[in-house]
Formats: sequence, C-alpha cells, structure tokens
Amino acid sequence: FVFVFFGGVSVLGSFFLQLKTLTLDALFFAIAIGLLSVGVLNLNNMRDRKSDKAAGKNTLVVLMGAQRAKMYHAFLILFSIALIIVGIGISFPLTIDWLPYLAFIPLLLHFSRVMSQKKPEYLDPELKRLALSVFLFSLLIFMAQLLQ
Repeated sequence: FVFVFFGGVSVLGSFFLQLKTLTLDALFFAIAIGLLSVGVLNLNNMRDRKSDKAAGKNTLVVLMGAQRAKMYHAFLILFSIALIIVGIGISFPLTIDWLPYLAFIPLLLHFSRVMSQKKPEYLDPELKRLALSVFLFSLLIFMAQLLQ
C-alpha cells in the first residue's frame, strides 16, 4: 500500500491532474518515489525488528531476518537511483541537467550508513534522512522542470 499510494497515486495522480496526461518519465519517477517510500517503512521495520518479533508482529523484516532486510533495502535504494537516472534521461534528453542528480548525494550517504550499521537502534536517524532525501529529489525534479 505504501508503494501504491506514495508512488502511483500521489505522483501519477498529481501529474495527471495537472497535465491531463501520463508520460513514461512520470512512471519511472513514480516507481522510484514508491520504492523510496517503501525504503522508509523497511528501515523503520529494520530498526524495530527485535521488539516486533518479541511482540509477535510478523513484518517482512521479521520474516526475512536482519541480513536479508539489508539486502532488500539495498535493492530499494539502488533500483530507485537507477529509475531516477532513466527518468531524468527521458525528461531532459537534450540537456545535461545536473540539478536532480544532487538528490543522489544524501541517498548514497544514507545507503552507506545503513549498509555499514551493525546495531538496529542506530538506524533511527536514517529514517528522517531518507524521508528528507525523497522530498529533496521531488523538489529538485520540480525545479528542473521549471528551469527547462
């Protein structure tokens, strides 16, 4: 539901309401935003894995275990970045617009910190960082569209 709502409904719905059309780049951005939103949820579940397991909450992270949850998180972040690159290539084919690529800085820093973290309780600051990174990316894409 997080993927569908924050990716499909919010991004594609807003895009369609304003432009009365859907485009391939909007689809790539919607999928990327949806995956990054799932990343926020996954990160929250990674942090709370032990307490969720003790309370009988069978989240995806509890079922997968800590190591697989990290690999799943890596997939969510890295695949989102790949989709963003493709979306930028479609959106700005004739220009080298560097603005949206600035969002990769906090995303890659986040990725590095999560992959190197051994204690789940230290993932808490990464929740805010990832959520703000998703917002930053959305804002930079919007600004790049305005400047085009």
